[in-house]
Formats: sequence, C-alpha cells, structure tokens
Amino acid sequence: MNKNKKWIISGAALFGAGILICISAFAFLGFDFKKLSTVKLVSDTYDVDDSFENIQIKADTEDICFLPSDDGKCRVICYEEENNLHDVHTENNTLTISSKNTQKLNINFGVSTQSPSITVYLPEKSYKMLDIDSDTGDTKIPKDFSFENINIRLDTGDVSCSAPAKEKINIITDTGDMDLSSLSASDMTLSSDTGDIVMTDVIALNQFNIENNTGDVKFNGCDAETIFVRTDTGDIKGTLLSEKIFITKTDTGDINVPQSVTGGKCELTTDTGDIRIELK
Repeated sequence: MNKNKKWIISGAALFGAGILICISAFAFLGFDFKKLSTVKLVSDTYDVDDSFENIQIKADTEDICFLPSDDGKCRVICYEEENNLHDVHTENNTLTISSKNTQKLNINFGVSTQSPSITVYLPEKSYKMLDIDSDTGDTKIPKDFSFENINIRLDTGDVSCSAPAKEKINIITDTGDMDLSSLSASDMTLSSDTGDIVMTDVIALNQFNIENNTGDVKFNGCDAETIFVRTDTGDIKGTLLSEKIFITKTDTGDINVPQSVTGGKCELTTDTGDIRIELK
C-alpha cells in the first residue's frame, strides 16, 4: 500500500471516529440541541412609562415582533444574551430599542442554538413612524397596528407585514423574503437582492416601486395607480385589480399580459425572467 492510500485511509478513519463521537455526545444529551448552546440567553422585561408616537429599533440577530398590550401599558420583552443586553428608553417622542453593545467589532466564539428576540407590546393602535434596522433577524408586523410611515432595512432577515401606512412604506432587504398582506399605503418602495417579494391584497394609492435582482415578484389581487417593477432573473407574475397600460421588456423570458389600453402605467422589466400578469 502506497503512502497516499495510507493517508486517505487514516483520514477517513479519523473522520468516521469524529462522527461517532458527535453522535454519542448528542445521544448523551438526549438529542436536545439546546444543551449545546454556550451562549446564555435571558428573558428581560423593560417597562415603558412615557408615551411616544414613534418607534425606532436597531437590532443584530434578534427576531422582532409586535403585539397588542392587554393592560394598556407598553413593555418590551427581550430574549437576549446576558452579556449583551438592550437599552430601552423614550426620547423626543420616540421609543428607542437598541443593543447596549455599541462596539463596531463584536467577536463572539460562543455557540447558540436558540434565537434571541424582541417582543414589543404596544398600548395604542396607531403610531407615526416605525423605523427598523436589523441584520439577520426576522420582523413581523401584524394588522393590529397602523403607522404614518414604515421604514425597514434588513440584511438576511425576512419581513412579514400586515400593517397599513398612511404615507410611505419602504422595505429594503439583501437576501430575506418579503410577505406583505392586506395593507395599504400612499406609496410603496420595495427592494431586495435575492429574496422573493410576495404581495397579497396590497393597495397603493399612488405608486408601487419594486426592484429585485434574482428573486421573484408576485402580486395576488394588488393594485396601484402606477406600477414599476424591475428584476434581473426573477419572474414578475400575479393578478392586479384594474386595467393598466402595460409596458413590458424581457431579454429571454416569456411575456403574457392583458392587452388593455386604459388605466395607469404598469412598467415591468426583467432580463431573463418571465412576465405573467392577469386582471382579477
């Protein structure tokens, strides 16, 4: 047996032994992966006594969700790392939630099998501004609330929103998906790199301005006075509620849209994706 084969056999044996050790360790823990976590998460409740009209959240990996308060008081429950707590306070009529760790570089070699989260219990149904800036966490905004403006910026997290806005909704993600349903706004701007954008029963009084690179854009019973959609490889498809003057362009994809000659402008452009739109 030559030296190369010996090295290959030895490496395979060590690899197999490592797998057996890992399986044995998991079995010893009852296959409870939470026990593997070396990052300790704690649940902290922050009571908010002052009133506010705006909400601003700066998050890292936390999932963010909003729920109605059942006692008329605002409180924020953070499931957070015990060495990376949050700062919750009101200032200039704004509820601000952010991590106390403001260092630009935060190196953590710990292992966490649980998801940190921020749950905001709100006493009112209507607020002026919602501003969220997050890295990898998901964001969920239910239909229980409404805002004048919604601004969301995420890296890899998903966005689920059913809250209407009186003026503008702006959502930007890199790789996360967007799921918007049963809401309205005056203007809506959505931008993603690789995530899909799905809209169901969404109405903009003025304009949809949607840009996606490789993800798809899908309308389910949506409408706006004017619609602009641009993708690279993603498909543009779905149903709209009213006639439009369609302006479409694709390099290699298929196009199938209604031949209507009235209504607002609907400009749909893609490089290699398909364009398929129907009127509901």
